Amino acid sequence: MRIPEGSAYAVLGVGRQTDAASLKAIYKSLAQQWHPDRHQGATREEAEQKFQEISEAYQTLSDPIKRAMYDEELDRAKTTAEAAKAAKRFRAGTWNTEVPDMRARLRDAKKEEPGMPPHIIAGTLLLVTGNFILVVNWLGG
Repeated sequence: MRIPEGSAYAVLGVGRQTDAASLKAIYKSLAQQWHPDRHQGATREEAEQKFQEISEAYQTLSDPIKRAMYDEELDRAKTTAEAAKAAKRFRAGTWNTEVPDMRARLRDAKKEEPGMPPHIIAGTLLLVTGNFILVVNWLGG
């Protein structure tokens, strides 16, 4: 079957038989070429869109399960319109979804390790202080 225009395969410029290693090499090359940091001015917006599309295509084709589902949907398409619709299905629908409250999410993540309980700290200080007093009395005579 012919690769539909706008499909993940067309975006990366690969065929359906492309293996994982070749796919990764092609993705890296395209990602470097279209990375937004390498473009300035008017071409930056185009590069951002192209980079996003390349990344989404690679995410679909690099995952064997997603790729099999994607290929099956492309194979089921009977008309050109259905094929075009199936081909663009790899595009993320929520790429730039706004995060409601980032501070709250970070606060709730609780990434910090829990602190030491106060009674353990107090016991350690008491033990160290007691040993210090004993050593001073022994040295002082």
